[in-house]
Amino acid sequence: MTSTTEHENAELLARYVEGHTDAAVSASVEAHLLGCPSCRAVVAGLVGPVVDPVWSRVRAEIAAPRHSVLIRALQRCGLRAGDAALLDASRSLHGPWALASFLLTASAALASWSGSVHGLIAYLTIAPLVPVLGVVAAFALPGFLADLTATAPYSMLRLALLRTVAVVVATVPVSVVVGAVIPGVGLLALAWLTPALVLCLLALVVMTWWPPRAAAIGVIVLWLTVVVLCAGADDVTTVLGAPAQLVYLVAAAAAAVLLVARVRSSHAPGGTA
Repeated sequence: MTSTTEHENAELLARYVEGHTDAAVSASVEAHLLGCPSCRAVVAGLVGPVVDPVWSRVRAEIAAPRHSVLIRALQRCGLRAGDAALLDASRSLHGPWALASFLLTASAALASWSGSVHGLIAYLTIAPLVPVLGVVAAFALPGFLADLTATAPYSMLRLALLRTVAVVVATVPVSVVVGAVIPGVGLLALAWLTPALVLCLLALVVMTWWPPRAAAIGVIVLWLTVVVLCAGADDVTTVLGAPAQLVYLVAAAAAAVLLVARVRSSHAPGGTA
């Protein structure tokens, strides 16, 4: 029926709303609805029960987005909802950098499998640099996270640290797991985290003066110099020994203080002074 003087039957309108009518029947019903307020009211009543649950789910998803397992774990440790949303928006970085972490660390793991000193040097050289490269890339590469943080109502220091966390949570776990299964590495699979922390903080500090790529080169050269000097000693693991760990902690504290001072003087990482 398409006449405005007659009404479509309720069963046909219900099938139309549910999408169970063919193109010809749907066109006929729609032509009738254009001139029949009564049938439009019937359709509106049928559409409501279908649309309302959809909108309810949309509103619930917006109000409480479904975070990744890692972000939910960070929230349990005290991460605020706004920060969690910002980190979750950076999940596009996680896949590529987790893969890069695996490939870089796996190459060192293969070199270390025989337990040779050269393989161990390769692992100790690469592992602390993986999160550093990720942090630098988070500032150097354009993308959604950069656009989002550029307009977020947060301080520059907080944005810098959130960007860093977004990459570190994607790179460090993979590197630790791969290192833990390398024969002969043992606790060194965790010991490299301290120098990695120092190098990440130094990269952030240097990026308040230099562009990200230049900062990355500087930090890489610094770490390679440290490893080469320790490799000349009898035991290359001295680069991660107890005295070295103390030095790294002091250096990390100093770098953190300098970073705060630089950011508070309006020098954000990722640019130049």
